[in-house]
Amino acid sequence: MELVREIAEYIRMTPVERMRIGGHDVVIKREDKQVAGSFKVRGILNYVLSKGPESITVASSGNFGIAAAWVGKELDIIVNVVVPEGTPKEKIEKIESLGANLLVRGNTYEEAFMYASKRDDFVEPTHPLILKGISSIAVEVAEQVGFLDNVVLPIGTGSILVGMGKRYKDMAMEMGKHVKVFGVQPVKAPQLVKTIIYGIVFMEDYPKTELEGIAGGIPYMRVEMLKELRSTLDVPLFIEDRDVEPFLSMGEPSGVSGLAAIQKYNTLFHGDILTVVTGGNR
Repeated sequence: MELVREIAEYIRMTPVERMRIGGHDVVIKREDKQVAGSFKVRGILNYVLSKGPESITVASSGNFGIAAAWVGKELDIIVNVVVPEGTPKEKIEKIESLGANLLVRGNTYEEAFMYASKRDDFVEPTHPLILKGISSIAVEVAEQVGFLDNVVLPIGTGSILVGMGKRYKDMAMEMGKHVKVFGVQPVKAPQLVKTIIYGIVFMEDYPKTELEGIAGGIPYMRVEMLKELRSTLDVPLFIEDRDVEPFLSMGEPSGVSGLAAIQKYNTLFHGDILTVVTGGNR
């Protein structure tokens, strides 16, 4: 069962705001105002409500772990969160304050992922039930503002690109409207974009970045997930740490990456634009 409707009991319908950026009308979905501080709670909540596990283990650079810890506290299940060295102190404190078991393993998200994936109760961040929960953002936005010409989303693990972006694009197509989807990743850590393009997992080391939440790649990707990423992503965009600085009052660096990309690449867009502030946990 895929219990997307049932997650509404626990989450908020987050607001949308309008702003002019780079000469364009931009609609901003404020998932930083979601419970647990990010869109990630939608996916992990749908997974837990659907599967009913006694415990889960997740790998995270912050927000997925906070979301899982929040769900664990709300639904009274055991949650183990594996984070890499260097995870922001504020995010670690939030995870622990919500009662999750915190394990620091590895120097990168990819290494934390590999450790966590060996556990029997591991939850893969792009599991179909997680994507289904995240798709609720697309349904909300369609109700709030209809279908816009462009969608700009952070890539990260690909969960919001497929979960929200694909659903929004497909819904628009059913209404006879074409939506162009742009995905954002750091210029110095574009491994997931390379995976989408070349079809193999890239696991190179990358320099430290303030955009850790959308940097690098994931060590394992389902074939179906790769196909969905390829069919959803129209144009990849690459940003630097400094590009997000004008927007940090609205969310964390990775969370406002869509806004930064719109500003940086404003000449690429035709028509109105939708983006998501994906998180505000700092």
